[in-house]
Amino acid sequence: MSGALSPRACGFKSPDVGSPRSAFILDTSQRSLRSEDATRVAVASSLGSRSLEADSLVSSVKAPRGAAGDASPRPGAWQLVRERVKVNSLDTSPIPVRGRQNGSPSETPLSPKQRDRSPPPPTSPMSKTRSENTSASWGSPRSSSLTCGRHTIAGYKQMFPAWKNQDTSLLKELSTGHFLAAVFDGHGEHGHLVSNQAKDYFSQNASILDSTDLPSAFARLFRQCNAKILANNVCEYSGSTASCALVDPKTRTVVFAHVGDSSMVLYDGGQVVFTTKDHKFGPEEERHIAKSGGQVRFFSGSKRIFSRGSDFPGLAMSRALGDRQATRVGLSSEPDVSPILHLGRGGMIVLASDGLWDVMPPTAVGFQADAAGDAQRAACTLATSARSRWPTLMGCLGGDIDDITVAVVKM
Repeated sequence: MSGALSPRACGFKSPDVGSPRSAFILDTSQRSLRSEDATRVAVASSLGSRSLEADSLVSSVKAPRGAAGDASPRPGAWQLVRERVKVNSLDTSPIPVRGRQNGSPSETPLSPKQRDRSPPPPTSPMSKTRSENTSASWGSPRSSSLTCGRHTIAGYKQMFPAWKNQDTSLLKELSTGHFLAAVFDGHGEHGHLVSNQAKDYFSQNASILDSTDLPSAFARLFRQCNAKILANNVCEYSGSTASCALVDPKTRTVVFAHVGDSSMVLYDGGQVVFTTKDHKFGPEEERHIAKSGGQVRFFSGSKRIFSRGSDFPGLAMSRALGDRQATRVGLSSEPDVSPILHLGRGGMIVLASDGLWDVMPPTAVGFQADAAGDAQRAACTLATSARSRWPTLMGCLGGDIDDITVAVVKM
């Protein structure tokens, strides 16, 4: 076994050669090695050579090595360089920063010190997983078929042991033959309620997208959904991202629309072709918020929106659904809509909450998803791979682990 320590190196004395004890140890070691070899062969057979090659490629781009060959992420690695990485995030990751998860619908804001409290890391965080598969083909016999899959893994929050996954997703075939894929990432005390309400509304009203003017159709869908959410009393300090991809299998095209920071990436052969831009705070957003009576200032390492003279709401994105208090001071629910993009044969779309993108760069995501084969396996592989990386971030994120949801569409 390569790299294994000998019994002598571990402090054991070797028995005399030829003794019964020596024969027993030798026989046991050989059986152990044979068992390990068999396990390796089984794993390699099940994953396939492409998966193993992709893992090595991903490992090479994941993070710079530390001392003594340590590959664990550290300051300067991808997840700390990436703009989306948040230290003790308030609202851009689905962490309930106000009130109690099991409390009443009304929300009580926390002070900045309470929001930034970082308990020691947990000894054994538990996560719940849910995998959902939709795989089919649409369009005429001449059109290319598409497959899709999704996978979600609940995070872990030290302050809320009975944490509810605030991510959700939607895969839906429309009557027009188009296909709608979407990811919603809730935030705030009732983020799980807001994200699920948004998903239900998009599912029930997707016919709005049966239009030749998709930018206007998407704007209408987002606007009406946001109005429905704001009518509830659970969104005072809670909201959700919304990222949608509308695919036309007949023409092999896709249009993206989103608010927030649940990114979508278009790939061709595993290579990045197009990626959406997170809604942070540029000069234009800051001017709009100032005119609305709010202000943008740094807090916990990132720009956030606040009511003037207040420490709330503290949302770290300029567009989202819900968030009544932030909406009053300039938060927008108007989506960014992409141009029509070509999704060629072998093309792929990955939609995911920031639980994936905060720990894996788009290039690594493309390698793994392309090597995984079908869309469902790709979604599961990506979510599981991202989840395995989160424990290395406990030191800088107070021990919390973000929810992870991935949806994959392949032509």
